Amino acid sequence: MKLQQGIDSSVSNKVKWLAEKIFTAYAKQVTGMKFYVLDCGCIYYQRVFPDGTLDPITGIYRDAEDGPCDVCLGQGDS
Repeated sequence: MKLQQGIDSSVSNKVKWLAEKIFTAYAKQVTGMKFYVLDCGCIYYQRVFPDGTLDPITGIYRDAEDGPCDVCLGQGDS
């Protein structure tokens, strides 16, 4: 797995863990993943199908212990 340089190791481990879960659950349907790690701590991801197309649905992962994200839910102070 290729990860962006300079990414925090705890975030890197979280992305690897999440990728493993997704690849295990969708072993026959997914051949790749695209991850987007936001400054707020949320991880957005898209599955890549065998024909190279991206899943049109973007998944979002955030640790439950961090609670809901005010930034991604649009509830932050603007």
